[in-house]
Amino acid sequence: MSELSTTIKNKNPKFFLHCSSFFESKDQSSFIIKNEEDAVIIQSDFPKADPTTNYYLEITSNGCEFYFSNNNKGIYVEVLNEFDDFDDYFTADKKNGSTIASLLREKYSEAFSEKIAAGEDLELDEDFNLYFIDNFVNYLLNDVFLES
Repeated sequence: MSELSTTIKNKNPKFFLHCSSFFESKDQSSFIIKNEEDAVIIQSDFPKADPTTNYYLEITSNGCEFYFSNNNKGIYVEVLNEFDDFDDYFTADKKNGSTIASLLREKYSEAFSEKIAAGEDLELDEDFNLYFIDNFVNYLLNDVFLES
């Protein structure tokens, strides 16, 4: 087990079960991982539509948060260890890959509906769907539905 795997497992063993393959065997070269005192922050090195786009995963001893923002508007899914349905958040979803991705897509559609309706969201949509959801959120999680 790598030092990073051990750090995550010690910080939040409940969350670690749902992302262990990322820390133990997946390629992490496109990711920036910061181990801070209270949290581990994971960001990506993927291209972004504009400099205001930001997304990350924050892992604490109490849970985790997937966050996406663009032009001072943001969405997130926070999953706390104390949730009775904690494990349900990390299940595979046929349409979106994972339940967390499904929740984020719903929030994205609501928060960015004006841009979507105006047809101004092509690069932002690519950032969100391709880079954030597919190559970040679903890549980090163990239990993801993949079309074969």
